[in-house]
Amino acid sequence: MLFLKLTLSYLCSVRNLSDEDEFLQMESFFDFILNEYSWLIDSYMINYFIDDLWNRLPNSWRCALDNVEPEDCICLVDVTVPPRKVLPLSLTCLRILMRCLPSREAVETPGQVAEACGIENASHADFAAITSRENWRTKLKPKKQYEIDRIVTTIDLLRKDSSGPSFNTVIDIGAGMGHLT
Repeated sequence: MLFLKLTLSYLCSVRNLSDEDEFLQMESFFDFILNEYSWLIDSYMINYFIDDLWNRLPNSWRCALDNVEPEDCICLVDVTVPPRKVLPLSLTCLRILMRCLPSREAVETPGQVAEACGIENASHADFAAITSRENWRTKLKPKKQYEIDRIVTTIDLLRKDSSGPSFNTVIDIGAGMGHLT
């Protein structure tokens, strides 16, 4: 029931809030969802069987999802797809909150990164392709090269921005492979 109250509260108030107030309101919803369902969000697939996660789901969710066909589950992850059968109120509220979130779209240019960070006059026309140079980082998979190129360009944008905080060092906290060294 608390989930329903939070959802209705958000939907009713969002039209009258400033961006900062809306951010704080949405943050409280995320905190609630994370506190309520962190055991599920943080679990690995193997834990589903080992820890019997199915039986930890709310009873209403289990009843609704018990005989659902796999192709019908798409409505749980894609809010634009309507469910084929009635979902419990708490799942419906969760879908509504998910619909309110901004969509995740691919960042295609450094200018989009600069705009998101509030940086004006970004000088990068395209992401640097530092990892594609011959014999450089030859053991990197293309996906990792792509990620590193974007990280390096983003760091360079932030470093050159005079209106933001200045820094001289970036710490790579990763798997210890030294890809960003």
